[in-house]
Amino acid sequence: MFWIFFSINANANVLNTDDTALSLIKNVIENKGQNHIENNDYYHFNQYEKLVISATELDSLLANEKVFDKIKFIFKYIDTTDVANGKSLTLSVREAFSEEYRRKKHDSSKSIINAIRHEGLDKKFKSELFDALFVEALKQVDITNNEINLLFRRFVSPLSADQAISFYDFRIVDTVYYKGEECINLAFSPKNDQDLVFEGNLWIMNIPTYPVRKVVLNTLKNINLNFVSKMTITQEFDTLKTGEWVKSREFSDLELSIFKVKYALRAKSERIYSNYRIDTTDPVGFGFNDEVLLKPDAENYPEIFWQESRPVPLKKNELKVKEFEIETPSKLPHYQTWSHIVDILMNNYAYTGKSKRESKFDIGPVWSTISRNDVEGYRFRLGGRTTGNFDNNWFFQGYGAYGTKDKKLLYSGSVVYSFAPKVYHENEYRKNNAGFEFQYDVHTPGQEYYFTDPDNIFLSFKRGKADKMTYIRKGEAWYEKEYSSGFSMRLWGKSWNEAAAGSLTFQKNIKGNIINIDDYQATELGFLLRFAMNEKFYQGRDNRMILRRDGPIFSLKQSFGIEGAFGDYSYIFTELSAQKRFWLPGYGHIDMILKAGKLWGDVPYPMLILPNANQTYTIQPESYSMMNTLEFMNDRYSSIDLAYHSDGWLFNRIDFLRKFKLRGVTSFKALMGSLRNDNNPEYNHDLFLFPENSYIMGKQPYMEVSVGLENIFRLLRVDYVRRLTYLDNANIDKNGVRVTLNLSF
Repeated sequence: MFWIFFSINANANVLNTDDTALSLIKNVIENKGQNHIENNDYYHFNQYEKLVISATELDSLLANEKVFDKIKFIFKYIDTTDVANGKSLTLSVREAFSEEYRRKKHDSSKSIINAIRHEGLDKKFKSELFDALFVEALKQVDITNNEINLLFRRFVSPLSADQAISFYDFRIVDTVYYKGEECINLAFSPKNDQDLVFEGNLWIMNIPTYPVRKVVLNTLKNINLNFVSKMTITQEFDTLKTGEWVKSREFSDLELSIFKVKYALRAKSERIYSNYRIDTTDPVGFGFNDEVLLKPDAENYPEIFWQESRPVPLKKNELKVKEFEIETPSKLPHYQTWSHIVDILMNNYAYTGKSKRESKFDIGPVWSTISRNDVEGYRFRLGGRTTGNFDNNWFFQGYGAYGTKDKKLLYSGSVVYSFAPKVYHENEYRKNNAGFEFQYDVHTPGQEYYFTDPDNIFLSFKRGKADKMTYIRKGEAWYEKEYSSGFSMRLWGKSWNEAAAGSLTFQKNIKGNIINIDDYQATELGFLLRFAMNEKFYQGRDNRMILRRDGPIFSLKQSFGIEGAFGDYSYIFTELSAQKRFWLPGYGHIDMILKAGKLWGDVPYPMLILPNANQTYTIQPESYSMMNTLEFMNDRYSSIDLAYHSDGWLFNRIDFLRKFKLRGVTSFKALMGSLRNDNNPEYNHDLFLFPENSYIMGKQPYMEVSVGLENIFRLLRVDYVRRLTYLDNANIDKNGVRVTLNLSF
């Protein structure tokens, strides 16, 4: 093995040969796992982390006399020492001391934050979404992994056992001394500068196991990333007395620029690791998901604690951020107005009172204030909900809606009790809630929106006639609980009355006579069990934004219809689902969803298993874009949903398309279903007749495929969707174009 290092020192002409660099990196990759603390089943360490966010390159803004005259108070906070980034303004500083626990199995982690401090606009505009995005986007990096998880993407590591040689060129620069030890400075650069890879340097020790003492990772200017002007990550490694290699320091420097404007937002993170200890047994009780626990008094430490405890002092401009936070609201024009607008856009709710921290009742959802459908016409809705400032255990919400066409007043009201006190809203993780809701509203059988409010204004535009709706009166009580292991459950009991609306009818064929039925009544008990491994999300008021979906997700839904005084039908419904994201570093990822369900019992068609048809022009997950509502009637089904996102690896290699940074996406969906004669009104005359243009599936599955482009103008995804089967059904579209907003790195 030592011939490489001998030749480096003996012959300078050999330094830059491809074969020498290739041999060196292969040896580093082959030995990368040796003597690393990550090889132990359990270990833990202490961490100090500092995150500084600043606005950079403000020279031209401050040179504008009209602008400067209004904001000249900020000049005393401007940092002019960072020449590379021009004049900059520190907006916020966050510091934290934590105990970090790691488990080799399932690559699990647990963080216990002992002390945390927020100063600046991070404190003023404290946002759970902002926190979740930055924590997940700027994750700690393990250079020995085959893939590096940053900015919600998967970069190919320069030490990837499978792909480093395919995606990188390597070049030996020289031999250097780092912390008194001889190292080889190995430079690496991408073969294609738009792939999700880095350029940088590895400092490799001149010993048989080839450990890395230091690494610098840089993104390139042309990389297929949105809003990232540049990113640099630096890591330093040391050895313990026991011989294990550990990370001692890590620096991250991320500069974001929206739509390539001159001014940028810069996030600098510094982490210092200490007091590593190897554990022989589980020290904290690991779950399947990463967990962050905040100690009750973590935010109450005095300034003297931070002055005495932080391992590196704050810079002059970082010390001034608290003063800047206090002065800004009174000096910055229209500060309160703009802060309120930003909060509405981010949270979809408008707070009442002087600030969000004081609001006891929030109005919204804002995007559902006005919408349209074929039964109600224009629909106006006004509602809101209480916050943790009103009561942190009891939460109330409701709305009223009015349609200009049917002229009906519809409404909903609910109360939720959280057994664990919440900071602001009842859905904060982890849920341990019981609630009750009563609702009188419109409903479209066979149309579900899993990730948005059905009243969202952008869902108002639909293809074809979409007036097969009902009026539903429903009362539901439920209990739900989430566990740190990734397991969650929901129990419910509900009773509802449903009446036909629009072009929909409830009719029975009784001895050859067609009889109209006003409505039907049903009562149901049920439960949902869900297990999600290694899932990370931001929990909003109404929906969850999935930030990481690495592990499999399994769910079981079981419901029972109760026949008697409050229900007309007895049935059992079982549904199983499994989904998984498969990462292909350098080539994108594949999302797969498998589902199957069966209904036992005789029920009217609104209670059958109705495929989720999407008649809007938007892309809706887990739905069929070219299927009409109530087109297929099933009491058993199985389905597969596949979507491949290429992350641009193909378009990165086409010269005239590279500059647009497009990313391809392809999907395929198939559903197989059937219906027993017991649920077919042609054989069972106690059931409602099927609506016009409804069908029973044959042996052939319903299938549709789509091809599309993501990242159009960094904002849009556009798909062309083609229906492949059941092309002779009435009033269908065989193909179409669907769009959605898709903001991502």
